[in-house]
Amino acid sequence: MRGRRSSWRVSCGVVTKALFLSALFTAWGGEVAHAYPNYHPNYATYGLPAWVEGTCTNCHVSIDGGGGCTGGAPCFNNFGRQYRQFASWGSISGSDADGDGISNAFDDTADEGGPGFPQGANEVACDMLACANAYGSFVNCADANNFIRCSATRGSISPSGVVRYYFTFAFQCQSSGHWGYSPTIDMSDEDWGDRCYNTNECGSATACLQNYAANSCTNQNPGFDCSCGTGFSLVNNETINENCADVNECNTTHAGVTAGQRCNQHLSYGTCSNTVGAYSCSCNTGYVTSGSGHSLTCSDVNECSTTYNGVSPSARCNNNLGYGTCSNTTGGYSCACNTGYVTSGSGQTLTCTDVNECSTTYGGVTAGQRCNQHLSYGTCSNTTGGYSCSCGAGYVTSGSGQTLTCIDVNECLSSPCGVGSCSNTAGSYTCSCPSGYSAPGSGGTCTDVNECLSAPCGVGSCSNTAGSYTCSCPSGYSAPGSGGTCTDVNECLSSPCGVGSCSNSAGTYSCTCPSGYTAPANGGTCSDVNECAENPMICGVGSCSNTAGSYTCSCPAGYSAPGSGGTCSDINECATASRCGRDLSMSNTCTNTTGGYTCGCATGFVPSGSGLSATCIDVNECATPTTCGANAGAGSCTNTTGGYACSCAAGYMTQGSGQTLTCVDTNECATASRCGRDLSMANVCTNASGGYSCTCASGFQASGSGFSATCVDTNECSTATTCNANLGYGSCTNTVGGYTCSCAMGYGFDGTTCVVENECTTGMNNCSVNATCTDTPSSFTCTCNPGYTGNGVTCTDVNECAAATACGRNLSVSNTCTNSAGGYTCMCGSGYQASGSGLSATCVDVNECTNTPGICGSGTCSNTSGAYTCACSAGYTFNGTTCVNVNECATATTCGQNLSALNTCTDTVGGFVCGCGAGFQSQGSGLSATCVDVNECSSGSPCAPGTCNNTVGSYTCSCPSGFTAMGGACVDVNECATASTCGSARTGCTNTAGSYVCACAAGYMAPASGGTCTDVNECATASTCGSARTGCTNTAGSYQCMCAAGYTAPASGGTCSDVDECATASTCGSARTGCTNTAGSYQCACASGYTAPASGGTCADVNECSTASTCGAARATCTNTAGSYVCTCDPGYRAPASGGTCADVNECAESPTVCSNGTCANTTGSYTCTCPSGYRAPASGGTCSDVDECAETAGLCGAGSSGCTNTVGSYACSCASGYRAPASGGACADVNECAENPTVCSNGTCANQVGSYRCTCPAGYRAPTNGGTCVNVDECAETSGLCGAGAQACTDTPGTYTCTCRDGYDAPASGGTCTDIDECSLGSPCEPGTCANSVGSYTCTCPRGYVAEDGGCRDVNECIPLPCGEGTCVEADPGDYDCLCNEGYEKDAPLNGTCIDVDECSRPELSQCAADSTCANSVGGFTCTCNPGYAGDGRTCEDIDECADVTLNECSPNAACTNEPGSYSCECMTGFEGSGVDCRDIDECATANPCDRRAERCINLVGMPPVCECAPGFSLDDEGECQSSCGNGERVRGEECDDGNLDDGDGCSALCEVEDGWSCWEPDGPVSSCAETCGDGVIHPNEECDAGEANSDELANACRTRCVAAFCGDGVIDDGEACDDGDENSDRSAGACRTTCVAAYCGDGVIDDGESCDPATGEGTAADACTTGCTPPDAGVGPDAGITPEPDGDGCGCSAPGAGGDSTGALALLGLAIAAVFVRRSRRR
Repeated sequence: MRGRRSSWRVSCGVVTKALFLSALFTAWGGEVAHAYPNYHPNYATYGLPAWVEGTCTNCHVSIDGGGGCTGGAPCFNNFGRQYRQFASWGSISGSDADGDGISNAFDDTADEGGPGFPQGANEVACDMLACANAYGSFVNCADANNFIRCSATRGSISPSGVVRYYFTFAFQCQSSGHWGYSPTIDMSDEDWGDRCYNTNECGSATACLQNYAANSCTNQNPGFDCSCGTGFSLVNNETINENCADVNECNTTHAGVTAGQRCNQHLSYGTCSNTVGAYSCSCNTGYVTSGSGHSLTCSDVNECSTTYNGVSPSARCNNNLGYGTCSNTTGGYSCACNTGYVTSGSGQTLTCTDVNECSTTYGGVTAGQRCNQHLSYGTCSNTTGGYSCSCGAGYVTSGSGQTLTCIDVNECLSSPCGVGSCSNTAGSYTCSCPSGYSAPGSGGTCTDVNECLSAPCGVGSCSNTAGSYTCSCPSGYSAPGSGGTCTDVNECLSSPCGVGSCSNSAGTYSCTCPSGYTAPANGGTCSDVNECAENPMICGVGSCSNTAGSYTCSCPAGYSAPGSGGTCSDINECATASRCGRDLSMSNTCTNTTGGYTCGCATGFVPSGSGLSATCIDVNECATPTTCGANAGAGSCTNTTGGYACSCAAGYMTQGSGQTLTCVDTNECATASRCGRDLSMANVCTNASGGYSCTCASGFQASGSGFSATCVDTNECSTATTCNANLGYGSCTNTVGGYTCSCAMGYGFDGTTCVVENECTTGMNNCSVNATCTDTPSSFTCTCNPGYTGNGVTCTDVNECAAATACGRNLSVSNTCTNSAGGYTCMCGSGYQASGSGLSATCVDVNECTNTPGICGSGTCSNTSGAYTCACSAGYTFNGTTCVNVNECATATTCGQNLSALNTCTDTVGGFVCGCGAGFQSQGSGLSATCVDVNECSSGSPCAPGTCNNTVGSYTCSCPSGFTAMGGACVDVNECATASTCGSARTGCTNTAGSYVCACAAGYMAPASGGTCTDVNECATASTCGSARTGCTNTAGSYQCMCAAGYTAPASGGTCSDVDECATASTCGSARTGCTNTAGSYQCACASGYTAPASGGTCADVNECSTASTCGAARATCTNTAGSYVCTCDPGYRAPASGGTCADVNECAESPTVCSNGTCANTTGSYTCTCPSGYRAPASGGTCSDVDECAETAGLCGAGSSGCTNTVGSYACSCASGYRAPASGGACADVNECAENPTVCSNGTCANQVGSYRCTCPAGYRAPTNGGTCVNVDECAETSGLCGAGAQACTDTPGTYTCTCRDGYDAPASGGTCTDIDECSLGSPCEPGTCANSVGSYTCTCPRGYVAEDGGCRDVNECIPLPCGEGTCVEADPGDYDCLCNEGYEKDAPLNGTCIDVDECSRPELSQCAADSTCANSVGGFTCTCNPGYAGDGRTCEDIDECADVTLNECSPNAACTNEPGSYSCECMTGFEGSGVDCRDIDECATANPCDRRAERCINLVGMPPVCECAPGFSLDDEGECQSSCGNGERVRGEECDDGNLDDGDGCSALCEVEDGWSCWEPDGPVSSCAETCGDGVIHPNEECDAGEANSDELANACRTRCVAAFCGDGVIDDGEACDDGDENSDRSAGACRTTCVAAYCGDGVIDDGESCDPATGEGTAADACTTGCTPPDAGVGPDAGITPEPDGDGCGCSAPGAGGDSTGALALLGLAIAAVFVRRSRRR
């Protein structure tokens, strides 16, 4: 602050001084001096401070000194004179002689008799302006510039005996050290020395930020000057807040340097961070700091000449390894790499690395071209700065450096093919050999061909000869004398099969036998087959009798079999219409089972009998006393077939249907006129069991009895005293339920009669209209009516709805209460009903269990608050409304469905029925019924003589030797059917039980049973071989003779005879080239390598090894062999197995892994391994083994290493903190923590250092010098009193601190100190009054109509009369009020109105109901109700997953349910079609038959792909194809008949099926004979029925003329059918009779008449937009809407006409059952 400032200011502070200005009323007329230049100069005599003048705007001034400032303070004129105000001052009066508006006693002019002040002076002692406006009080009023506060008092002192009137003006100087002055006090009367003296502000260390050396502070009088150094700037210059402030050089031009030039930010060299009085640079990678102070900046690093980031210049670009050279660039460097090297990495990791020419295109040469790898000439191995070639066998290296490659060797130069010619190939050669010689495809030489190696003789044996061969053939085969092969002999030319046909085969033959005959697999003849012995289970459950060429079956009850052949099959007892009582009701069901059937009895029927006599009989429901309520006298019961009928007594009526039909009480009170309620609702009718009673209201009386009882009007006027008519007070007129009195003059009606008039009847009362006036002898009383409260004169409505229990709202939020004048109304929610009336009205729980008997169906009802629950019987479940049937069959384990697909489960109402498949039997009953495995092994011995092993649904047989498991039994194995039985010498085989007997060829014999044919030793007989025998050798099946020289014998058997040695090819040995027979001898000509004697002998081997040069050089040894020799070569060489010479071995080609991890290169007699980095091999041979780099190279891991660990093929470095090495190989390098973890310094800036990093932190944070992050500085703990004297607490925060101040003080949100709050300058807290600030507080002066309260001026409360109704009244402007309405209400006017109901539903922002809910407004509130398909409280509605609960969706069990918002959709599963609610099995056999219609039958499977089985007369061949034998005149298995032709209409169809109306049999053999039998009145095996002449195609339920039972599709409507149009039945045509003989219905997938949609067709609306009533959603509500009339009275419009019930699932099952019958019968049309 500059001391040169011309104005002197004194601030209001905390220290008060007294400055006395005396107005002396003495003769000498002393003057008051003032030091301000504009005032009279004599004022300086008194040394008074200078005061600035102003105006006290609220002064009330009068000439005689009256008046004053508002609030009772004294008032001053413009010259500082005080006018008289308080009486205690006495009277100083006088006139204003000079007319200047100042009383003579106070004027400054001598001519007015004043104290003699100089004329014209502006004697302003204290400026008191704005004392009322600014502060509300004169005391402590401040001047316009807020420099001084003044207050006025009066008194008198007379130290010299002179009475003086004086004024005391208190002033305040601002706190020490801030404004430049501090006060001194001099209370002496005559001394005017009270001053504000200069303060040395520079005594504070923080003044001008002197605590920073660059800044200095110079004290002035008054004030101070700041001199700011570099990094600081002067702020608030020439003001009281002058100071030095830090300059943020990083975003401001300072000292001639722009912010961008700091740290070379404009060149992106680094970033600048400001510090107090300075800044720091964080340089980017490639740059370092240079300079210091305010010249600090970031400069480029020359990495090529300087170690940077731990990398030496020589290591840049791997220059130290000779890989390349480094060139510096701005912020980085570049690498010029030598040949064989390329750049890798980027930025500071840029370097030169070796090029792997073997895997990369380099120098225009691809990796494949290196070493001609693409031609497979060799392999390339990378080396540092180059590569090497390992050439394959037949290739050698050529070139060098980057042109090194592999080229082909021309092997033909060494004539390797011997007698053949050589052609060079890439890497090898080929030999062209003469006839009889061959060579390998590549390499090798020409050698003789041994034709026998290719087995040219077929089944015979081959003997090689020079240029050819001969064949020796086994029995059944023959061959030419030389060459050729062994060919088969055709045995069938001798007709060996007898009655069968013969098929020749290789070396043998086989017989094809007619039906009923069999033959061995090879040879033999046809013999009869005993089917019963071969397959004991052939008749299934029956017994078998063998017949010529066939067999017959005897079947037990419940089974039947054909006359010949076939098996025992189940009889379908359910084909009889009356079975199971279905003649009584089609609701009874019959389920055929294996060997029997089961009955499913409908409601009203019970099972009777067992086995084949089981049926359903009618239940006499009337035998139960409670039926029709007979036990209670409600009615009587009459039994009917399958049900009953009720005759109800008077006062009762029927209710329910079917088995729930009963008599219930008739509510006579439902008639509005009952008990005279049409005359008055006060009359009450109470229903009772079988009647009712009347309670008559006042004015009515009971009349009649029984069902004529009622209430009739009472004529009160018939009584003379009524209306006091007998006293003459008035007359009576009767009315319905009452009377009226016409009172005479002077009398009034008191509500009952005419009485002497009173205040209550004359209107002379002040009772409220909502009160009752009661007359008293001398006055009257007012009593508020029910529903109101008050004193009777004023009655206000009681809000009954305020009670939580009103209208039962404590029971359910769905019950609502609406208040009304004097009462209320209740709206009861679901499950509740109104009870009581008037002020006792409420909502009570509805007992659904007693109101609706039977509501739970098959269950027990338990009432709950607002609802009920059902405890359902076994087989039922509660769906939220009633007990519904549980489909137990949906569980896979029910009835053992999980054990076998043959086990079936049929759901019934309240239970289920199991159909157990073959191998299973029923167990348990009711809901515990199931199918369990039959232990076939426990009854008898089905596997005898073997062992029986039970399995799930079947069993297996373990059979002894000689037997095999077949058809569920152990049957004898025909060992003779196996050609190898008895051995190769077998001539015949006879099968026996469990064994066999062999017939053997000559020279062999066999045991009596089993075994095989073994050789006979003929040599044991001495005469064998004759007299020339010199020896005998037994052979298999024969013998061989050893004869004297010159004699020979056959190879087998025979005797010794003279030998032509030359006729034997083996004479002279295998080396023979010729033979000349001589008498008793012969002469041999031998092959090369052999020699023979001049006579006889044989060709003997020549020892080639006796010649030293054989095998080549001395590196080999020679071993003689027969006809040749073998060379044993030195290591690295190899010779042929026979002959030849030693040649080099290519170890690389023969053992590719010889070098392990390296590359192999062949050398003469050895090989070398080229190893990858980290491996080493010997100079010759050996393999690549790991190099221990750690042991071989000291300091391998660099300066940052803590250890080196060798690894296979590499090594790993353990690095010190701040360093890192690659996982394999490589040295420890500095880790750039700043780059890897940008947040490592938290709130600061990170600079990487070798092995560590450094954090530069912002203000309020601090970090260690090496490593570590920026942590918060706790300024509160480090600096005591940081928040100043007004602080309550100091709280450290991240990077700064906050001060919590005492009341009346405030501090910045962050940092700073606590200073006094001038509440008056922060707005107008006292509006419309005035505010006066004080230390830590303020005071309010309020105008009329307001009162000071709670720190402000409060308006008088106009809300005392409670004008807002349903709301709270709040004061507004004076005389006004505003309404804060209760929830659900709003103001009807901005001010002075009342609260009215808000329709929240029209304003979603108020209701906040969920999007999937409906809002309903009510008085003072509203309700949110979730839409159908959602659940919740209305504010939050969540979609109900109907698919998770089967009771919430109508999807078929054969459909997939998909949940959707607010709904769900059903889609039939694969194999089904329909709407999803009704899914029908797709009959793939009818729509896309995949089977061969000629040879196969298609069997449709429910929900699964169909299967194909061979049609009758067809059987599977070895290829799995159905082949037909139909029409050959021989009936075989699978054929119902075979009449020898493929004609239809002759009883046996073209498919070998017995035609309807015919019977076929085989009287004389396999050929069928057929005759028409339908109509003879006898039911033959191929007929379902036969009523003889009563057969009809027109009558319902009759046996049809084709002897098939009536069926759906026969064109006649039979029992249980709603329609039948024959072939016109259709599941696709609108309105058509369906193929299940039910009428078209909603859910059948076809849009019929009256339907808008039916989802399965895909027409109309989308499937999820069509209701189950086949109408769009807007046609009704819920699944049953949109059907008129409603077909079955249950509220659901989805039942098919005539189908009954309320379940489309049951209808679908019925349709499937009928469809199954239809499919079974359709083939017989």
